[in-house]
Amino acid sequence: MDRNGVLKVVSVFVLVGLLAPAIVYAVPMVVTADHSFIVLSSSMEPTYSPGDIIVVKDVDPANIVVGDVITFSFSEDKVVTHRVLDIEQTEERLLFTTMGDAMSSPDLNPVLEENVIGKVIFSIPFYGYLLYYVNSIYGLVLFILIPASILVAMEIRDLFKHNQQEKT
Repeated sequence: MDRNGVLKVVSVFVLVGLLAPAIVYAVPMVVTADHSFIVLSSSMEPTYSPGDIIVVKDVDPANIVVGDVITFSFSEDKVVTHRVLDIEQTEERLLFTTMGDAMSSPDLNPVLEENVIGKVIFSIPFYGYLLYYVNSIYGLVLFILIPASILVAMEIRDLFKHNQQEKT
């Protein structure tokens, strides 16, 4: 394989490597999940660190077990991801006692089953930082426009070469 072929292959791998996690974050349904979030705090370290992307699947609260990591609505505009320590069945609903892995005591208020968003099924370490950067104009140019432009330029050059060879 010549140098141009190697550059094309490397460019495609770089684009796929950068875009695949972004697609999973933007459209979690491609991995049979329902939600994705960027971790903002260190309450779940070392399991999940700030900047990690967590991918969450809807789950029936009755199927949650102690030890699962769940994402839940803490307030109208705040989402939290913590580990389930205990489950209590009341007459009306399930209540989940949760705690961040890095915390020394459980969360003060139990999580009501109707506030459960889902269960974390996997994470993409540190990619959230990249998404924040890519959302800036510099990140867009560096990670998307430059690699895509290189690929397009190489293809156009190859088309011209091919046309020149056909004319001779």
